[in-house]
Amino acid sequence: MKAFELFIPDKILHPLVLSIPHCGTHIDEEIKSKMTKESLSLIDTDWILQDLYKFAKEMQIPVIYANYSRYQIDLNRPLPQEKSLYTRKTSSLVPTHTFNEEEIYLNYNPSQEDIADRIKKIYDPYYQQIHDLFDLVQMSFDQVLLFDAHSIRRSVKKISDQDFSDVMLGNRDGLTCDNRLLEQGIQVFERHGYNHSNNFPFKGGNITRSFSDLSKGRHSIQLEMSQDIYMTPEPKFDRCEKMLKDLLQEFSNVMKDLGKRK
Repeated sequence: MKAFELFIPDKILHPLVLSIPHCGTHIDEEIKSKMTKESLSLIDTDWILQDLYKFAKEMQIPVIYANYSRYQIDLNRPLPQEKSLYTRKTSSLVPTHTFNEEEIYLNYNPSQEDIADRIKKIYDPYYQQIHDLFDLVQMSFDQVLLFDAHSIRRSVKKISDQDFSDVMLGNRDGLTCDNRLLEQGIQVFERHGYNHSNNFPFKGGNITRSFSDLSKGRHSIQLEMSQDIYMTPEPKFDRCEKMLKDLLQEFSNVMKDLGKRK
């Protein structure tokens, strides 16, 4: 199994890169055999985001999305030698518990060798490919935005006592991208009738942090969404898709304008 799926357009039209790190559902059989029956439902998956964002290919935006489940390795967590950026309790790089704190494995804990193998096989290639996509898009645009796409159940009490907003943008409290993107996001969400929050309760994970370097024109932002705004047939799916297409187009416009002002 490949670590990820990749789409590179024939022509770069937008200063954007789209990453979807948690939509994967593949788990190697050797690992799957050690998991509980309940965990095999993969409840914490960012379901069908690769389908919801299919329009990005039509827009000629480079897209990378994971094939492997976050239960095998979580692409949005720091490596063991890196400092955690999370102030609240969260899942680990190679999780042993679900968001509901239910055990993933039966009488098994991944060894250091297991973890190193998953990093080499899945994690490192994903991060390297994002670096390569930045290099590619910056051949056409000075200022480029990595858009990291996520979704989650409306309520996860172990994360927050409150239900989540429809849509939640995060840029590490202004550290990882120009705040004009957040301002533009608010306009798009309100135009399409979605309630929203910025940097609460999600500020952007390790991918958002790792690929931001404003001095080099590299911006990053995370969008978290409650899954019930799209996880039903028409019209909810279509309505959400329309909003996201509008959002990426507006973000492209902001990034192009930032490039002009450089």
